[in-house]
Amino acid sequence: MKITVILIISGVYQFSLLKRKCIGYCESPKNFLMRRWSNWTSGAINMGVHHGLSCVGCCFPYCLLMVALGWMNLLWMGLFACVIFGEKIWSRGIWIARSAGIGFAVIGIMIILGLIMIPSDMVM
Repeated sequence: MKITVILIISGVYQFSLLKRKCIGYCESPKNFLMRRWSNWTSGAINMGVHHGLSCVGCCFPYCLLMVALGWMNLLWMGLFACVIFGEKIWSRGIWIARSAGIGFAVIGIMIILGLIMIPSDMVM
């Protein structure tokens, strides 16, 4: 039951305003640097923290799903890396995020309805 909740929450999060704002910073590092540039060490630390938080806000559902579903293998990590890469590189990366969100929510609902069974060896 926990896994279905995580899948559905991750799917809904892909449509949130926070996801859209965070992916905006990830899609355009040049704009991020131009808006947030600060001199000296304290400025660099501030920029790094802000950029790190925007990356976490953008990609934490993928990491949460990999850990929760026990998909910590190269195949699944490669798949999520490709999705994240597409989100960051493509100027319309939000559409990749939304497509992934629809997929997560649909899979979660299908598990609740009993249409899909997750093998016990895939779940931690």
